[in-house]
This record gives sequence, structure tokens and C-alpha cells, in this order.
Amino acid sequence: MVIVDNAHGTAPIQGQGGVMANRTITPVSDKEMIVEVVVKKGSIRGFGKLQETIPPGFIALEKNSDEAIFTAQESIVKFVWLNLPAREEVKVVYKLKATTQPDGEYLVDGEFGYLLNDETQKAVVGSSRFFIGPKALELMAADQSNVENLGGQDPALTLNIQPTKEEPASTVTPPVRKEGSSGPVEKTRTTARASVPSPEKGVVYKVQITAAHREVGKAYFVARHKYNGDFQLERHQGWIKYVTGGYTTYKEARDQRVAYLQGGHDFPGPFVTAYNNGERITVQEALMITKQQWFQ
Repeated sequence: MVIVDNAHGTAPIQGQGGVMANRTITPVSDKEMIVEVVVKKGSIRGFGKLQETIPPGFIALEKNSDEAIFTAQESIVKFVWLNLPAREEVKVVYKLKATTQPDGEYLVDGEFGYLLNDETQKAVVGSSRFFIGPKALELMAADQSNVENLGGQDPALTLNIQPTKEEPASTVTPPVRKEGSSGPVEKTRTTARASVPSPEKGVVYKVQITAAHREVGKAYFVARHKYNGDFQLERHQGWIKYVTGGYTTYKEARDQRVAYLQGGHDFPGPFVTAYNNGERITVQEALMITKQQWFQ
């Protein structure tokens, strides 16, 4: 979800040498935004500075500086390159977090300064509008642009026992992850909590509920899926996998998957996953190791 509106504030202006910059703002909770600025600089090298002006009552946290020096003081966020990278584009990312401001609409402004023929030039990024509060949650709930459609098939339902770590071709395989999780899902919890899986021993079954190219917090799942339970994150090759639970039997995980389907959460899946000593394996392998049966 990109919230950009240059009609309210400064319009973007291309700089000398065809230098352009654009900004996107994506809500990850009712109070937090991910801000991404892409500068199309061409072959220009040397000094460069992106300066962003954020509203009072917000703080900026560095996510990706793309070789720049990051600083944030009061309402000014800076990314400074003593020598710009050789590639034609640079991209920086920071998190914008509301601390004292009330719910409503706000603006971010900015410009990119650089040297061209030893003269200082600038390209205006322009103004971007964003929201915090219920409007941000509404936009998050309507956004599915970066979510992977994993399909609803459970890997264990196509049972083809082989000593391999590849799923059958008819299923969609999440990448290998050498981390596990902690604790089962509590169906009656009223608050959601995201956690990073920790190493575990033995065979554990979980339920993957979705995957995305960006990280979202509990507010997204409450707004989009009406889900208040715990979940853990697994990261691999640009994907963020969202998994729940930690069961010793496949049947428990299968029952949880069915509960999600019947609960009306509209997860893009979900399906059962398996781990052995924290390493992701096929459900078929897990069933062989534990000598358990699969249940349709």
C-alpha cells in the first residue's frame, strides 16, 4: 500500500542531469510507516545528500541506508554519501513512528542534493501524505499488493514419502529456515504478539498463515484477518513467512489449520509446516521420523 499525494504540499521537481527521486510510504501499524525513497541519479558520482522533513512528534529509525551515513535530529532525517554508488539508482528505507501526535493526516517533504560539473544541484522529492490511527488500519486491511498467494493445499495431503527436503511439485514450498518457534497458539488470546522463532529440538509442526515481502505487525492481522493470536517470523530470500504454533503431533497442527479456515480469517493458505531440530523439512519426512499418520 503506497500512500502518496503530491496535491497537498510541494510537487516533485527533476534536477539537472535528469536526476529524479520518488517516495513511497507504507503503513505497518496504526502508528508506524515504512518510508522508501528511490533516487534515479544516472551516472552521477561524488557527494550526495537526501534530506527528509518529517512532522513533529515522529521519530525516524534507519532500515537501509544504501551506503549512506544516516542521521535523524528532531524533524530532519539525512542520508549522506561522500561518494555515491556507481549504480544508476540508490534506495534508502526508514521507519517513521508516531510518538506524541494524535490520529490524522501528515506530510513528509524532502529533496536530494548532489554535485554536477562541480556545481550544487537538487531534485525535489515533493510531499507525501500519510495517515496514523484508524485510517492507516483501514488502508492496511485493504492492501494485498505485497502478500504471496500460497494456495490452500496442505503439503501432507499429497503424501509421497521420499528422503528429500523438497516438497512435491503440486505444493508450494517455503524456503529452508534454520530457526524454530516457541509455544502453541492460544486460540482465546485477546492480544497479538509477533516473535522471532528460537532454536528447538526434535520434530515440531506449525501452521504457516501467510508470507509477504514486507514486515507487518499485529495491527495488520487484527485489521486484515481479525486474528488476535501469536505468530512468529521466518526470513529467507526476501520473503517473510508468518507461522503459528509449535505442536508435537501433525494432527494438532492440522486441527489448528482447520480452525483457521473455519474461523473466517481469510489467510492465503494456511498450511502445515514441519521442523526437525529447528530446520524446516517436509511434512512427509516429519511423519516418517515421528511414525505418525496424516489426517485429511
